[in-house]
Formats: sequence, structure tokens, C-alpha cells
Amino acid sequence: MVQKTSRFSFFRDARLAVVVTVAAATLCGRTFAAQEVRVGAYDYNPLVFRDRGTPQGMFIDIIEDAAAKNGWKITYVYGTWEQNVDWLKAGKLDLVLAMSQSRERASVYDLNQEAVVSTWVQLYVGRDRKIDTVLDLEGTRVAGLRGDLHCRLFMDSLRAFGVHAQYVEKDTAREVFELVSQGKADALVCERFAGLAYEKEFPLERSPLMNFPSTLGFATTKGRNRELLEAIDNYIKAAKPDPASRFNQTIQRWFGGEQVQWRVPQYLLWTLGGSAGLLLLFVGTSLLFKRQVRQKTIELRRQNETLQTEIIERKRAEGELARHRDHLEELVAERTATLQAEIAERKRMEVEVEKTHKHLMLASRQAGMAEVATSVLHNVGNVLNSVNVSATLVSEQLKQSRASSITRLAALMREQASDLAGFIKHDPRGQQLPNYISQLAEHLETEQRSALKELNSLGKNIEHIKEIVAMQQEYAKVSGVTEIIKVAEMVEDALRMSSGALERHQIQVVRELDPSLPEIIADKHKVLQILVNLIRNAKYACDESNRHDKVITVRAQTAGRGVRIQIIDNGVGIPPENLTRIFGHGFTTRKHGHGFGLHSGALAAKEFGGALLAHSDGPDKGATFTLELPMESSRPSD
Repeated sequence: MVQKTSRFSFFRDARLAVVVTVAAATLCGRTFAAQEVRVGAYDYNPLVFRDRGTPQGMFIDIIEDAAAKNGWKITYVYGTWEQNVDWLKAGKLDLVLAMSQSRERASVYDLNQEAVVSTWVQLYVGRDRKIDTVLDLEGTRVAGLRGDLHCRLFMDSLRAFGVHAQYVEKDTAREVFELVSQGKADALVCERFAGLAYEKEFPLERSPLMNFPSTLGFATTKGRNRELLEAIDNYIKAAKPDPASRFNQTIQRWFGGEQVQWRVPQYLLWTLGGSAGLLLLFVGTSLLFKRQVRQKTIELRRQNETLQTEIIERKRAEGELARHRDHLEELVAERTATLQAEIAERKRMEVEVEKTHKHLMLASRQAGMAEVATSVLHNVGNVLNSVNVSATLVSEQLKQSRASSITRLAALMREQASDLAGFIKHDPRGQQLPNYISQLAEHLETEQRSALKELNSLGKNIEHIKEIVAMQQEYAKVSGVTEIIKVAEMVEDALRMSSGALERHQIQVVRELDPSLPEIIADKHKVLQILVNLIRNAKYACDESNRHDKVITVRAQTAGRGVRIQIIDNGVGIPPENLTRIFGHGFTTRKHGHGFGLHSGALAAKEFGGALLAHSDGPDKGATFTLELPMESSRPSD
């Protein structure tokens, strides 16, 4: 507490004169009805505090003056701020001093309408710290008064900016300042009057961060003691216009940073009660008093104007901040709506892609089945040609057979049955009979061998047709099921299915099959479709090259934990710009191509956990397609 100064001695004497006047009136017999008012007091220097057990502060002086004018008897109940608030809610207090006015608190308490002083939130930091913006508070420890509205609003604003700071609460402002000065917290947030009271005592510095301007006043329990607030508002309304009022003097004194001992000892009141001479002193000092009041009023007005300017600037900044926040919320809402629309569209497209993929796989399967069926039909047709040739030869041989000569020979021998030996010995025709029979036997034996040969070929061809049909039935039966596959046999099956077309186009097939190829587990029908499609593409590439030495090399070998099957041709090759496009859906360079054979093959290989790759050195330099398959498919085929 600041001690009395000499320049306020006249002010003190004037006040004593006022006291004498009041005492004289009291002695003359004026009495007032005394109403007890329980007022909460706590440590909020310089507004409310306790010095040597006696409540002091600007609000104490104001409520004392208001009580004197309204005949109240003030009883102070001292505690922490949080206790004062709890006691007020419970109805144990009639009045709490220096409460910040806000809508939130107006919903809980009854507040007076006339503001006493304006204030705001001030941030203090240690002299070794530099905090210029709220972002500098990231990860720091911020101390504040327990239950204080200003502190809570400040921490809420940090969270709104996405700044994470630890909040440390204490019961008194002194404890909060001690916490930062001892290095147990990095910064503190407090109402500006608390900062003015302790900033010279502790080695801390004001930060440029200030926020949440508000006014301080009086509060009562909701729905109770409204008459107290009305009396206080009437007192303030009457006192504000008068620079010489006790209200304005109190604000002027505490804003100036000096305190005057307003309380007069009781014995002095009785000593001066009958001293009429002090009235003359009051008159004599009133002129000086007025001059000092005028000076302090001018100073107070200047400070008030500065404060009002700061408040206006703060309100403008808050309005600007609110406008930017609203604009940001609008942008966020618009962006959120756009993103939601994009997400919905993407989900719709994913559904469409899934449908297209299923249709594509079905079309690919049907196309693969058609390719296999076409190969089977070609092979069966080729064998049927051989069957037809063999049947025609046997038919021609039977038509030209000399078996009828045996019938004529038998008739001649029946005619000469009575003397067959004489006929053979003496008749010229009979003499030729043994030689004729020998020649006929040789001819019939030759005919028999030729017929047996053709019939044997015919049987083999029919057996080949049965094998082709059985193989097609076997692949159709196991389609969509994973099984153990012998890679070399599957490659041979694919070549047999394509053999008719390869022979028809005079394409030489070179086999390079590793005899130690491992068995794999996969969908045999899908792998066969991929190989038949690759062999067919290689056949087209060779046929379009117009080469005489058309060669397709089929190579199969072990590769790491799987196998690698390569179909290599010396056909037209692939331009570099098409190497990255040939696996795309619908891409084809053939006039009657459908453009999803390689695409579906690549998808199927990916389903197995493998890959389908292409390589070419350029046009007219052939191409190599590589099918890589793991030992076991990553997941079963659908």
C-alpha cells in the first residue's frame, strides 16, 4: 500500500472536515435505518484487497461511500475470488465487488448497469522470454487466477487459434506473479489492474498481447437484492457528472497510483465532534481542494479519453477479427460442401468403375472363352480335314479294289469242278490260273496294307479330336477355381489350342521350357486365356510383318519365388509411345481388335499377385510379353 504523500495533506484535511460535518449531523440527532450488507472481499489489488486485516481498494472506497449515503452497514467476508463466487451463488453474500460484466455472467448473476471502470486482459512474461503473438505461446505454461473470466476467455482464444498451452491456476494474483517470476510458468494472464498492482514488484514485462475489453461493476445473487444494485446505479449516475464527488476522487486517486488513508479513527470523530472551529478550516481549504480537484479532473479526463480511445480501437480490432472469422467460416463451409460433393462424385465413380470392371472381366472371360473355342474349332477342323482325306482314300481304294476278280475266279473254278486238275493242266486258261491267283493275292495284300494305314490314321485323328474336346471341357470345368498347375503342360496345352492357326500361317514354334519348372497354384483357365491371347497376338504380329522366317519362341523358367513365361516373336514390334498404352482398356492397333485382351490379362495377372509386362526395341524388331506368376496366387479368383 502506497503511503500518504504531502501533496495530499490538504485533501486529507478537507476530508476530515467532511467527516466533522457528518459527525455534527449525527450528534444533532439525525438517525438512519441501518441495513446490513454482506460484501465479499478478496485479493484483487488495487481494486479490492486487505491491508493489516482491513479491506482496502478502489471498490471498497466506493461501496463505503454508497453505504454511507444509503444507510447500509457493511460486513466484509474475506476469501478467494472463487470462494466469493460460490458464496454469492449460495446466497451467503449480498454483494461481490469488481466483477467483470458479460452476457454469460448476466445469465448467472444480477449485475449493476452503471460501469465503474473499464479493463482488459494483459499478458506478462519473464524478461528472458519474447512473446509477440498468440502463436508464440505454443507449448508454454500460462498462469492465471482460478475461476477468472478473463483468463478463461484468453485460453479459449488460444484454443480457437489451434495453440496448445498448459493453464496453471492460483488463488491470488500475487501467487500468479510469483509463479512466473520463479520460472514455474512461462507467462501469466490477468486483468490490467492486477498487473498494475504487481508489475513493479516482480521482474516481469508486459507483452503486446491485450484482449477482451470489459467493464467492472457489482453483482448480486440472481433474483435477489436488486434494490442494492439500483441504489448503487443511482449513486454512480449522480456522482459521475460531478468532478468533486467522492466517486470521481476515488477513481482519480487509485488511477494515479497513490492511496490516501480514508478511514478516520473512531476516537478522532468523538474528539472533533464538538469542534466547530474545524468548519472554518473546511471553508479555508475548500478553495485549494477545488483547484486540486480541477487538476485531477483534467488528468482523469485525459486518462479517460486515452482509455476510451483504446477501447474503441480494441472494439474495432475485435470487429475486424469477427469479420475475418465469419469470412473464414464461410470459406470453410464452402470448401467443405465442395469436398463433400467431390467425395460423393468419387464414390459414384468408384461404383461405376467397379461395375465397368465387372463387365470388363465378364467380357474378357467370354472373349477368352471365345478365343479358346475358336482355337479348338480350328484344331478340330484341321483334324477333320485329315479324317476326310483318309476316308476319301479308303473309299477310292475300295472302289478300285480287285476283290471282284475273286468272284469271277470262284465261278470259273465251280465250272471246272468236275475235272479241275485237268483244266489247270491242259486248258490254256487253267494253266494261267496259279500265276493269276498269286498276282491277285499280292494286289489284295497291298490294298489291305494301304487301307489299314488310312484307317489307323483316321483313328488317330479321331482320337486327337477327342483329346482337344476333352481338354476344352476340362478347362471349362475348372474355370474360377485355383488348383495345382504344371507349367510346362499348361504351355503345351496353349500351343496345342493354337497349333492349327500357327501351322496355317507357317509360323515356327521354338520351345525353351526349363525341365525343373516348379508347380504353381492359380486359376488354370485364366492363365490359359492369357497365354492363348499372347500366342494369338504374336501370330498376328508375325503374319503382319510379311517375313518368310516367322518364329515364335515360348520360354518358361523359374524366377525367384515364382515362374516367368515369355512369348517372343519376330513380328512388327511396338513403337515406344505405345508401350505404356497397350494395357489400357480399349487400346488396339489392329483393325478388328477389341482392345481389352491385354487389359484383362494384366488385371488377371495382378489378381494372382503377378504381372504382365511388354518390351520391344521398336517397329519391325519383334516384341516380348512376359507373364510373371507367384508360386501361389495372392487371393483366389472371383
